[in-house]
Amino acid sequence: MPAALALSGPFATEPDSWHPATLLETVRAAEQAGLPFVILPDRIAAADGTGAWPDATLLAAWLAASTQTIGFLAATSAVGHQPYNLARRIASLDIISGGRTGWFVRNDDEANERAAFSGATRLPEGNSAERIAEFVSVVRGLWQSWDADALLLDRESGRFLDPSKMHVLNHQGPHFSVQGPLNVMRSPQDLPVLAVDGGTRDAEADLVITPNTFTIRGSDSEPHTLLVVENPAEAARLLASGPNDSPPKQATLRSRLGLIKETRS
Repeated sequence: MPAALALSGPFATEPDSWHPATLLETVRAAEQAGLPFVILPDRIAAADGTGAWPDATLLAAWLAASTQTIGFLAATSAVGHQPYNLARRIASLDIISGGRTGWFVRNDDEANERAAFSGATRLPEGNSAERIAEFVSVVRGLWQSWDADALLLDRESGRFLDPSKMHVLNHQGPHFSVQGPLNVMRSPQDLPVLAVDGGTRDAEADLVITPNTFTIRGSDSEPHTLLVVENPAEAARLLASGPNDSPPKQATLRSRLGLIKETRS
């Protein structure tokens, strides 16, 4: 398994920082090098106006349209979203990319995001571990709203879908109440890939991300290298010096990583 790429550093604030053209060039180079995925940051500006990145799900959609095989993990915090909204965006992104996307659950609790999105009254104790765990559970449940064969599209019988294969979540928890189902059909890869920070305890996550490595669920091998790059020049050097694998044929991110296919029991 080749290394994966994690983007960091400033976006469009300095001459050598990331901007759309260099971002696309870097992602295409990573694809040609055979890397399975890129982690896209998703941060709002600090009080001094620095550190902001565009919405990672929108960036992933734009990049997916200009690539063929590489996957994208949106490193999106649970602070600025509701579970249904984020589940729908990631599921939609996975469909339009052909099954090449996923969500990297950021478990950091940035004051900038809480101030911008929620205010002190809504999350007085911050984005707690309990809230994050419930958020992830709801998103995962919504992604399983539809079985893969739920749509019948049978003209002769006049049946559009099999209602027994549509699942209402009916979640009632301390932080969220979500009925469901998700109004997006099931992912081309069954479920989008779910990645968590190394400090998060989630046995069901597909990937565990640490600062310089990522671990694949069910894999007996050593953790794989995560290339964290601060700017386009650094990315170009790493991608030019590292071992290149032939780009694979188009496949879902889940299958490229050798992850067990998710199925509803």
